[in-house]
Amino acid sequence: MTQQPGRPANAPRSPRGGRPATRPTRARVQAMEARAAAPQVPRSVEPEAPAVEPVALDFDSFEVAPIPPPPSPPDAGGSARARRRVAPQIVPLSRDQEYGYIRDDMQRLLSIAGGLFALMLVLLFVLGQ
Repeated sequence: MTQQPGRPANAPRSPRGGRPATRPTRARVQAMEARAAAPQVPRSVEPEAPAVEPVALDFDSFEVAPIPPPPSPPDAGGSARARRRVAPQIVPLSRDQEYGYIRDDMQRLLSIAGGLFALMLVLLFVLGQ
C-alpha cells in the first residue's frame, strides 16, 4: 500500500478505509449524548409465553397433488372471444415503407410541437398584460 503525501503513516483511518478519521461533528456529539442519556432497555427480555404454539410436523403423511395437464388449444367450435385472439404476425417492410412511417411520425411530432409553441406564445401575450 502506498503512502499518501501529506499524511503520516500511522494516522488513524476512517472505518471505510478511504479518508483519515476526523473529529466528530457537533450533531454526532449531540446524538451520542442523547443515546447515552436515554433509558437503557435490556435486550435479552423474553416473553412469558410464545406467541405461537410449536407444532410437530410429520412430512411423511403429506401427499403431493398431481400437476394438471396444460389446457388444450381452443377448437374451431370454441367461443368467439377465444377465436379472436390471434398471435401477432411479423410483416416484413421494405426500407422505403419503414422510412415512410418514420417520416410521418416526425411530421406529426413537429406539428404538435409547433402548435404547443404557438399556444405558449399566445398565452405569454394574453396573460402577460
